[in-house]
Amino acid sequence: MSTGVQLEKVERDSLHTVRTLAEQAFSRAAGAPLIEGNRVRLLKDARENYPAWLNAIRAAKHHIHFESYIIHEDDAGREFGDALIAKAGQGVRVRVLYDWMGGFRKTSRHFWNHLRAAGIEVRCYNPPRIDSPFGWMSRDHRKTLGVDGEIAFITGLCVGINWVGDPAKKIDP
Repeated sequence: MSTGVQLEKVERDSLHTVRTLAEQAFSRAAGAPLIEGNRVRLLKDARENYPAWLNAIRAAKHHIHFESYIIHEDDAGREFGDALIAKAGQGVRVRVLYDWMGGFRKTSRHFWNHLRAAGIEVRCYNPPRIDSPFGWMSRDHRKTLGVDGEIAFITGLCVGINWVGDPAKKIDP
């Protein structure tokens, strides 16, 4: 066996070992088997994430599940709202979950009602309630977008111009 072939076999064996360990870890952590054919791409900031999210939303055919701690009622938030409304108008089932505290003084009731009127199922996570005076302290900091059970984004970004930055003012995203 030549050296090149030996190295190739060692690399293949090493990759197989790493994959086996990854499958075991994923199965233990998620309680689900690893599925072939998936891929992961790292998106760094809002300049990379927002266009990818909006493209996925615009390509949706069946359903969109969007969960965000904060969705600002600003240009960025309205762009997402408009994209979600357009898909709901095409018969795509759209669900949005936002956090009450995250939306407090950032997004109006009118914004959420506008989405609801367009047929979007909007839910607020853990608003204050009289029967649970300290219940509101539990927050939903998740930020995820799932489209058609085929594509998902798991992120640390909320939606708003604060995450976009402003190059004119030398503010990075």
